[in-house]
Amino acid sequence: MNRRSAVRVSVCMRVHNAGRFVGAAIESVLAQSFKDFELLVIDDGSTDDSPAVITAFTDRRIQYVQLDRCGLARATNIALQRARGDYIAIMDADDLAYEDRLAKQVAVLDQEMRTVLVGSWIDVIDEHGQSRGERRYPTGDGAIRKALLRANPFAHPTLMYRRTAARDAGGYRDVLPTVEDYDFNLRLLRNGEGRNVPHKLLAYRTHAHSVKATKTKQQLRETIRLRGIAHRTYGYRFDTTARSIDTAQRCMMALPSSSIRWLFERVSYQKA
Repeated sequence: MNRRSAVRVSVCMRVHNAGRFVGAAIESVLAQSFKDFELLVIDDGSTDDSPAVITAFTDRRIQYVQLDRCGLARATNIALQRARGDYIAIMDADDLAYEDRLAKQVAVLDQEMRTVLVGSWIDVIDEHGQSRGERRYPTGDGAIRKALLRANPFAHPTLMYRRTAARDAGGYRDVLPTVEDYDFNLRLLRNGEGRNVPHKLLAYRTHAHSVKATKTKQQLRETIRLRGIAHRTYGYRFDTTARSIDTAQRCMMALPSSSIRWLFERVSYQKA
């Protein structure tokens, strides 16, 4: 699989043991209405049939990179180092991009030079592709900044951002491995504005092997720690709502993981 010498967008897909879903994820990228992209498929030490599924594709826009297991943050940084696009679009191996995803996000970054990253709303589906609801995020920069210490105001697999801004922000860190995306967003937004397209541009898949399902308490614990880092180190300020949420989440640490997941879904997922 050969790469092109110059592209507008580098789509970076992180894969680990996603053989059941990765074929459909790749097909959803190849079917984009926006055509000027490369697809970097970064295999983070898969031990299932993911390599066979990926290498069955012959589209010349695909680059397949096999790694020993190193984690999401390092795998994404390797993608950033290899990417040649002006813009980076993140994609996870178990999600589905809708046909106009890249086109709508490129239009925002082309028109708004102060914007460094743009996400979107999402549909939420289960492992069988059945709807579980939708999730809407704040759209304008002001609303996003107001929400930053309350919760991550972006769905990471919907993100597109400027490659140079991502490198200037230092890329991804693996200090807090279950919230490496939230940490990245906080650092990136110190250098520019954020947006969310007010349309659903991706189907986000939930299943038993996702981070939210397998590392529920670790993710909640690291979210609480990151809030403190954002305040002390990155210069973000708590408002009353953010402090209340922080206190509530500290109390939630006493609950079983299943109860934490149930509460998250009740608060976050709306009926489609």
